[in-house]
Amino acid sequence: MDTVLENDTVKGLLIFSCDANGFTPKSINGKLAEISVPFLGGIFPEIIAGKEKLEKGTVVAGFSLEPNVQIIPDLSDTSVDYDEVLDEKIPEIDNIKTMFVLVDGFSKRISTLVDSLFNIFGLEFNYIGGGTGSLSMEQKPCLFTSEGFIQDSAVLATLDIESSVAVTHGWERIAGPFKVTESDRNVLKPLIGNLLFSCIGTL
Repeated sequence: MDTVLENDTVKGLLIFSCDANGFTPKSINGKLAEISVPFLGGIFPEIIAGKEKLEKGTVVAGFSLEPNVQIIPDLSDTSVDYDEVLDEKIPEIDNIKTMFVLVDGFSKRISTLVDSLFNIFGLEFNYIGGGTGSLSMEQKPCLFTSEGFIQDSAVLATLDIESSVAVTHGWERIAGPFKVTESDRNVLKPLIGNLLFSCIGTL
């Protein structure tokens, strides 16, 4: 990170780090507080550096323009109106070409936030981002922000930089499609129950 910041043209940072690094707020907040430019980042099970897949390590990329970084806390709070929050935090969009969106993958209102993003901004610019977190299925701090290493939040960064997305997920369908008949925010209830029943029935 220090090497990237030595470059005077760097006006902001994007930080991707592996869950196996074992970062905690106590171990990383001091380092985050020393960063002199706006930044955002997150924890992932694995990351890619060049052609190498990493299970441990960190990738730091510099922005040539200063990003406008906004933190949206309490991403599981059912009382929050994200339309209002986005209107307040990002009132002007004339100079936005790209928005980075990182969320705690275990937050319960991710889809509500995504709906609000499209309600407020539509397809005026490109979106890049995704969910952060651990394959341990435990919700814990997973977002790097100016407020420290946090969880249950989203971090947005807007930039006047052109971008494009050209990736595929690589997953293969094994069954389905399935109809979701009942859900509780990010939990699919009957679908999970039916799948468990099917698995038990074949033992």
